[in-house]
Amino acid sequence: MAQTQHRTGIHPRLLEEEHDFKTVKLAQTVNDTSEHIGGPTTMTVAQEQQAKTEVLESHQALFRAMVEGRTDVLDDLLEDRFTLTHITGYVQPRDEWLAEIRSAKFRYHEIDEKNVSVELAGSTAVLISRAVFTVTIGGSRGTWSLQSTLQYRRTKGHWTVDWYRARFD
Repeated sequence: MAQTQHRTGIHPRLLEEEHDFKTVKLAQTVNDTSEHIGGPTTMTVAQEQQAKTEVLESHQALFRAMVEGRTDVLDDLLEDRFTLTHITGYVQPRDEWLAEIRSAKFRYHEIDEKNVSVELAGSTAVLISRAVFTVTIGGSRGTWSLQSTLQYRRTKGHWTVDWYRARFD
């Protein structure tokens, strides 16, 4: 029963699929903190930990889908208004980013996550991840240490990404 509750914040499609865990190395734990975005919430400690676990699971599914080039899964994990702010400062709309992944103009080979933390404010969460990304962009392959900040929103029982900002770490 606890396992079912543990996975309620993940989109059902993700629960039915198998993933290649060799391509994505994910941080195993969420840094625990007593601070909350926007002040205190009315969640119990157990509810807060459950929500953080669900956000982390959604984040892991996001990184797996990026490496696997699964735009169908990314489509389910991203809000319609989603934007990705690249290390260059370019703010890329959702559909444009997904099209570049589909066409292999933007290909994630590996994401080696070193650290992740989650802060909650009701149905919103901010996740900060430090990871090493190996990516091919427009035919050029490179590896970068990045800090990613993502805002997640719980809608229709699932945690989805509002926006994603990457910068050099």
